[in-house]
Amino acid sequence: MTAGMETSALAIGALTFAIIRALTDKVPTPPTIPRSHPTTCAMKCDDGSSGTRSKWGSTDGDLTLSSIFCHPPWRISFTICSSAPDGLAVETKCLPVGEYVGGGAELDNWCNSVQNRAGTFDFGLRGSIYGMVTGNGFFDMGSIPGSQQGNRLRTVPFVNNHDTFRPKLTAEGNYNGWDSSQELAAHIDPYDGRLSAAYAIAFAVDGTPTVFIEDLFDLGQLGNRFTHDPKSAAQLPVRSDIANIIWCHQHLRFKEGAYKVPYSSGDLLVIERSAKAIIGITDSWTVWQTATVATDFPAGTVLKDHSGATVETATVGGDRKVTIKVPPCNGEALGGRRCYAIWGPLTPPGYTPAQRETTQEWEMADDLGDSHPLSLQQGGKLPANSIETRTVGRIFVAASSPVTFYLFLSDSLNPVTVELYNENALVHSESPSTQGSYTPNFTGWYSIHGFLFRDV
Repeated sequence: MTAGMETSALAIGALTFAIIRALTDKVPTPPTIPRSHPTTCAMKCDDGSSGTRSKWGSTDGDLTLSSIFCHPPWRISFTICSSAPDGLAVETKCLPVGEYVGGGAELDNWCNSVQNRAGTFDFGLRGSIYGMVTGNGFFDMGSIPGSQQGNRLRTVPFVNNHDTFRPKLTAEGNYNGWDSSQELAAHIDPYDGRLSAAYAIAFAVDGTPTVFIEDLFDLGQLGNRFTHDPKSAAQLPVRSDIANIIWCHQHLRFKEGAYKVPYSSGDLLVIERSAKAIIGITDSWTVWQTATVATDFPAGTVLKDHSGATVETATVGGDRKVTIKVPPCNGEALGGRRCYAIWGPLTPPGYTPAQRETTQEWEMADDLGDSHPLSLQQGGKLPANSIETRTVGRIFVAASSPVTFYLFLSDSLNPVTVELYNENALVHSESPSTQGSYTPNFTGWYSIHGFLFRDV
């Protein structure tokens, strides 16, 4: 869902896989989400408990290294260093992140052991974030900075992820309780009033924050998880606070300023990204917080709260101090803002997202496929001696955005026909083909199908 060039790739065919690219910069989206399209690399364990060797679809975003618990660090380091397709160090082109679970010191030690070629999801910080959310206003906000891992060059602050989030769903996809026994760490409910404070922390501290889809989009109560139109904000509403925090992180350029903590107390944490933004965060449900803090903004700089919680401005005094206000978590502030304020210059420096590709791959031949009615119903090897069609996958593409696919056959004697369908009809076919392209004339879902080619 980031703006710019996106590669949604697909695998096709008997004994094949393929890649699809789609330029989606025209798709109406919320603000660009940093690192929103990770590639997963599942490391095979010696005992066979995990699945695959590494595959590189794209090195423009994140690379998530799963199942690393059973590998010595030297192997992880070597895999990262040697697997890039162009011979360049992977860590200079993307952010490899190991799914290593531990406290701050453990995470630091692991990063050092892999020569800082990979980072980690900061479970130590996440533990404090969870404690803040569930603490009913009694959590010590001043303790949060100390819980983050020390090695922050490649740390990934997060609130929820696929390992901590296991809702039970109704037939319509609404939340209906939680399968907590299957959660690596306890989930944070996206409907909790302190979710905004959690994300304000994750974006304010050092590191590359990640946004969980269920936190950004309201998918849990509207009864349309499987049927919504992604173009419709009414059907796929965005949580405004999270979108605003992302916007501020980008447009105020948080990470261009050094990380400082000019003020903290039991109820209020203030983080400054030096001369870029002052982020105030509270867990208090009803009480507005006010603090006068030292700042790196020049004397006389007029600041405004870019969260919109207040229309007031604040001017940096001759002593390089400024007084800021932070709203409580009950939503009484303007725009319903909760728990945070982001003070910065009246006119932000701005932000223009770069165009980027995202590559998606489907492997058909080694995939049994899935016919469950609640599944995507895609995948599976093409049947021999048959022209029965398999659904490779679906992509969401903007009108006038070119789509390109690449098909790789392990059996060249069995060519494959590739077809592209919109929501109503066949719109493009290549027969036989190992590469093709198509430019859609409307924004929406497109399904990719493959079947064995027969010259008749």
